[in-house]
Amino acid sequence: MAAGLGLKTFDWNSGDWVSTSLPGNRYSSSRTYWGGEPGTSINYAALVGDLWTNSAVQACLNWLWQAWPESVPCIEETKRGVQKPVKVEDCPLLDLLLWPNGAYDDTVLWAGTILSYWCDGNAYWLVNRMKNGDAGEFEYIPHTQMCPKRRPDSRNIGPDYFEMTRSGKPEEVPVGDVVHFRFGIDPWNTLKGLSGWASVRRHVYTDNGAVNYVANTLRRGGAPWSIWTAESADMVIPDLDATARSIEAKTSGDNQGGVMVMDYGLKATFPPSLKQQAVDSFHRIPETRICALAGIPPMAIGLASGLERSTFANTEQAQVAAWQTILAVQRMMGRQATQQLIRRPRDTKGKVSYFAQWEAANAKRDVWVAFDTSDVRALQPDLVAEWERIGKARDRSLLTEDEARAEMGYDPKTPEQRTADAPKPAPVVLAPNAAQNGNGATATNGTGKGERKYELADLVPVGVTTPEEWAESAVARIEAELEAMHAADG
Repeated sequence: MAAGLGLKTFDWNSGDWVSTSLPGNRYSSSRTYWGGEPGTSINYAALVGDLWTNSAVQACLNWLWQAWPESVPCIEETKRGVQKPVKVEDCPLLDLLLWPNGAYDDTVLWAGTILSYWCDGNAYWLVNRMKNGDAGEFEYIPHTQMCPKRRPDSRNIGPDYFEMTRSGKPEEVPVGDVVHFRFGIDPWNTLKGLSGWASVRRHVYTDNGAVNYVANTLRRGGAPWSIWTAESADMVIPDLDATARSIEAKTSGDNQGGVMVMDYGLKATFPPSLKQQAVDSFHRIPETRICALAGIPPMAIGLASGLERSTFANTEQAQVAAWQTILAVQRMMGRQATQQLIRRPRDTKGKVSYFAQWEAANAKRDVWVAFDTSDVRALQPDLVAEWERIGKARDRSLLTEDEARAEMGYDPKTPEQRTADAPKPAPVVLAPNAAQNGNGATATNGTGKGERKYELADLVPVGVTTPEEWAESAVARIEAELEAMHAADG
C-alpha cells in the first residue's frame, strides 16, 4: 500500500494498528482510524481535529440528542403462547439504564454514547461495582480515553482487557467492567468498530474551509483578497508591508465601509463577488455526504441542502426516515448490551456476574435489552387510516369487537355497556282486517284497513326475565287478542 494511502503496521505490544505514514496524527498511535484519504498524502484527520466541531456534524448530533430520548430503554421477555414480547419490570438492569449514576440520568449517558458511536464507531461505559460485586453505576468514558487491547500471546477473538487513560495515566480495566458498543467492525483492528464519518474528513475540512473563507471575506470588507499596485510605473511605495497592514486595518473588521485617504495613488484589483463564486454551493456536497453517512436526511435537521426541496409533507417523511436509522442503531446496541450484560458476559477469568441474585433466579428466562418507541411522535400511525383499516377488518369478521377496540386502544366493553348497546327489537305487524280494541290496539275488521304495529317492548308482562319467556308471552298475548277479535266479529 502506498504511503500516501495510509501504510500501517500491527503493534503487538499495544494490540493496535499503528500508522507509519501520517506523522503528527494524534489518532494514529492510540486510536484506530482509516489511514489517510485515498489519492492524497495530506493528513486531513489532523487538520479537521474533532469531528463534532463541524457545524454539519453537530447538527446531526443535536438532532440525535433531542430525538433519542423519545424512546425509553426497557427489558423485554419472550413467553410461550404470547405473540408479542412482554416487558420485564423486576430486572435491576432496568434501573441502571434509566438512572445510570448519581451525576446524570440516561439522557446524558446516551448523549455521550451517541457522540462516540457516530464520530468514532465505538462507545464505552465503565461499570462501577458495589461491594457485593453487583453493577452499581454506568459511567460514560469518551472514546479518546478507552481502547480494547490484546496481549502479545493472545489468540482470543475479543479483547483481553481495556486500556483507559485518565489524566495521562493508562489503566488496565477488566473486560467485564466495560460495556463496548461498536458500529460494524474495523478491518485494521477487529476489536473496534468503524465510523462512517472517518471517510469524509476531507468533506468536513471542505465545509470548515468554506465557512472560514466566507468569514474572512466578510471580515475584509467583502473581498477574500485584493492586489494593490501603483498607478504609474515610476511611483515608489515607501513601505509595502506597512501599506498593506494600513489598508487591511482601515477596510476590514469593525472598519468595514470606512474612509481611507492616501497621499499617493494606488490601483486595487478584486476577485469576483461571493455570489459570482457561488460560495453557498461549497456546502452542499459536504453536507449531503455527512448526513448520508449518519443516516439522517439533511431536510430532517434543517440543513440548506435539504431545505431547498422541503415541504411540510416531505419534512415529516424525512423525520420518519431519520428515525429508521435510530431504530436500526438501537437494535444493534440492544443486542450488544444483551450479549455483554445478560447473555454471555465474559472476561479472561470466565463468566462475569452483574446482578448475581437476580441472574441465579432468572437464568432460564429469555430476556434482552430493547427500546420502547411507542411514544415516538414521528412513528405514530395515521389515526384516520388506522381506524378505517380496523373498521374494515371488523366488518369482514376478521376481528372481534373486543379485538378491534384493543387495536384502537380501548378496553373491552362491560356487560352493562353491551346490554345498553344491544339492538332494539323490531316491531310486530299484525295481519290486515283488524279492528280497534279497547286498549288502543287496532283489531282486524276484514276490510284490510286499520293495520296495527305492536311494539314487543310493550308486550312484556311483569316477571318475564329471559328472551324465551318474553317471546312465549308475546306470542300468547297476540294469539289471545286475535281470538278475541275474531270472536267479537263472529
